[in-house]
Amino acid sequence: MGTLDPDGRHFTRTPETHERQRRSALLRAQGWEWHDIATELGYNGPSGASEAARAFYARQDRQTIEDIRNEFSTKLRDLERQTREVMAHKHYVISEGQLVRGPDGQYLIDDGPIYAGIESIRKQMETALKFLPGVAAVTKVRVITDDDIRDALEAERAELAQLESDGDSAST
Repeated sequence: MGTLDPDGRHFTRTPETHERQRRSALLRAQGWEWHDIATELGYNGPSGASEAARAFYARQDRQTIEDIRNEFSTKLRDLERQTREVMAHKHYVISEGQLVRGPDGQYLIDDGPIYAGIESIRKQMETALKFLPGVAAVTKVRVITDDDIRDALEAERAELAQLESDGDSAST
């Protein structure tokens, strides 16, 4: 964690603590489980490792929303590029460990990887539509002025007055 400062109320972060916190965040980003990180770095348990990673991220410069969108878009583009590269290769039909030939004697082409690639790209597009606001549809904004509010209130008051007068005339 660190050492207590002279007033005894706050911990001073040591370089060693910072490095453990950095490693905790790095290992988690690499897909490690919290309990494995705790064991590797000597934390008392998964919550200690998790807190260490959170502490590390809390001290990092904040990314702007635009930075995050750009990074996300770049990753999606890279995934699509990689998917298209796989789709561009010929994939042959294999049965029982052997290439399969068609009636014309040519090796049969397996369309499965193409369809899997198409589905992968579709999912990538769906993800972009969910997480990149403004991509799927134009966002409409309506400006409401004080006059609009005043007019709406007057209309509500008039309707309420009409209902009250209808109720008064029905009871007589």
